Amino acid sequence: SEQPLPLVEVAIRNQNEADTWCPFLETLTDAEMEKKIRDQDRNTRRMRRLANTAPTW
Repeated sequence: SEQPLPLVEVAIRNQNEADTWCPFLETLTDAEMEKKIRDQDRNTRRMRRLANTAPTW
């Protein structure tokens, strides 16, 4: 049988854990943003190509 989940004692993380697990906001320049979008578009096209050439069983 499955083990029960441990009991949560405190619902708020301490500062050290919060620094480790909190979301990270990255500030990008316009050039970095354009490169990121271009790379993402390229990857999307690559995935579509792979999906269209995959054999259908």
